[in-house]
Amino acid sequence: MSTQDNLFHKIFFTSIGNSIATTIVHPMEVKKIQKQLSKKNGNTPPVYAGYLAALIRQMTYSIPNLVIFSSLQSHYRYKYKEEPSIMSKVLFGTFSGGIASLTGNPAELMMGRTIKNTITQKDNKSYNQRLNSLYIKNGLSTFWKGAIPNVLRGSLYNGTRLPVYSTFKQQLERKYPHLKGTIYFHFSGALVASTFGTLVTSPLDVVKARVQTSNKTVSECVNHMIKKEGYSSFYKGATYNIMKSAPHSVISFVIVDQLSSYFMGKEIL
Repeated sequence: MSTQDNLFHKIFFTSIGNSIATTIVHPMEVKKIQKQLSKKNGNTPPVYAGYLAALIRQMTYSIPNLVIFSSLQSHYRYKYKEEPSIMSKVLFGTFSGGIASLTGNPAELMMGRTIKNTITQKDNKSYNQRLNSLYIKNGLSTFWKGAIPNVLRGSLYNGTRLPVYSTFKQQLERKYPHLKGTIYFHFSGALVASTFGTLVTSPLDVVKARVQTSNKTVSECVNHMIKKEGYSSFYKGATYNIMKSAPHSVISFVIVDQLSSYFMGKEIL
């Protein structure tokens, strides 16, 4: 199979896995953002508020993230004829997560603002109307608002989640070789990896959500949270975050690795 074919399959399988996962867990995403923004009062948002932006986010974040990480691993194995070390995987995940967070920031911002405006009933604009309004009012740069905490969060999250998933599978295979390739095999690795990554990055996730849905800077949001809400505010929505991130990783990783094993004869991640 050529490199172009490999790349096409990686993009295609990743698109399928992440789109299905997002469709299933999006209600938890909505609830997580509602908690992170401390919107106790106001309208209860529809469970699929911001769903279009969430799907676009998967195309601009999850696909680059997994494809870059997978490609770096494949290149390392081809060049050095051995499995990458855990530190190499951490670097691969950190790099892929940072790049993907940058490309996915516009869709993430639109998703957060759509959900926030649904809660506050601030406006009833469509996705395209809100997109045009933001561009006309603030210019192109507004779509990268909150990019710093988002990139930091993405780098840290994927610098832990992806290496943990890949390494956990290897350790599980050594101990229980009969489980290799099974859904339980992928499910276990994805559950452990995503839960660990979510707990580590929850504070940055909250700050990112606050910055992207307000007119405050990162420092202003952080200072407000510490002074007005206390340090526990950095873990607001953490339960819903795990309830969203863990199933999303499980579903997407299982689908991606099962499809790649069947059609390519090897797992992508």
